[in-house]
Amino acid sequence: MAQTRPAQARLAQTRKTINHSNKKDKHTKKVTVWDEEYFDLFTFKVKPVSDAFLEKVAEGLWKWADLESSFRISDFHLDRGISKKDFYRWIGRDKKMKFAHEYAMARIASRREKGALFNELNVTMVTKTLGHYCEVYSQEEQKRSDQRQKENLDAQKTIVVIDKAPNCDKVPVKKKD
Repeated sequence: MAQTRPAQARLAQTRKTINHSNKKDKHTKKVTVWDEEYFDLFTFKVKPVSDAFLEKVAEGLWKWADLESSFRISDFHLDRGISKKDFYRWIGRDKKMKFAHEYAMARIASRREKGALFNELNVTMVTKTLGHYCEVYSQEEQKRSDQRQKENLDAQKTIVVIDKAPNCDKVPVKKKD
């Protein structure tokens, strides 16, 4: 926890580019100040997050999504030492990350659905989790769920009342005690 306090102080800084000029060289040097950091799961160190870093992560996500071995979005960020919390915070903050994430989710959904259709993947497992990756599938599952719920309510409303069974030779009359 001692490492995170200085990190929190730096988080209060705003992201900006500072121009440093040296009177002797008359050259201007740009230094980027970051406003965010993340905890690297591999090195156990706090690292800075700049716009350039997020752009590289977004490009990497886009390329990773096109791999045939990409089936779970969590594999991407965990393989790079990025926690789920940080990854989704960046998606909410950065436009390129958001677009790359949407693209990756669509590619994964398509790959999983095709795998289930051609019996390359376990159909039961794919159908249980496909709603997480595909919005259309999620909406269809919601419709089916609502329909089942409605049918269950309708089934509960059916009441059958029989006052008295008709007399019949095969059914003896109950003796009174």
